[in-house]
Amino acid sequence: MIYINDKLRISKVDERCLQIEKYKTVEKKENGRKTGEILNRWEWVGFYGDIKSALIGVLRKQLFDSADEELTLKQLIEKIDTAENEILKAVKNGQN
Repeated sequence: MIYINDKLRISKVDERCLQIEKYKTVEKKENGRKTGEILNRWEWVGFYGDIKSALIGVLRKQLFDSADEELTLKQLIEKIDTAENEILKAVKNGQN
């Protein structure tokens, strides 16, 4: 498992597939109805066939999540740099 940050990780599904998961706060449902109970859990975001594709998917996910924000070009470049640095840090930590 590779933790990109406290909200995103890459995990192995099987011998041929990886997945990106996002840590979310959700309301529990039973029989299709919300119970009012709040849960924190990892939820699937996407499947990938190799680690390079998964890392690119993480970068895209982080940038996509900021699409609703009004950003200057400078702020967008900073977000890209931050996302890339988080990925590089996660990969480096995985090699240790």
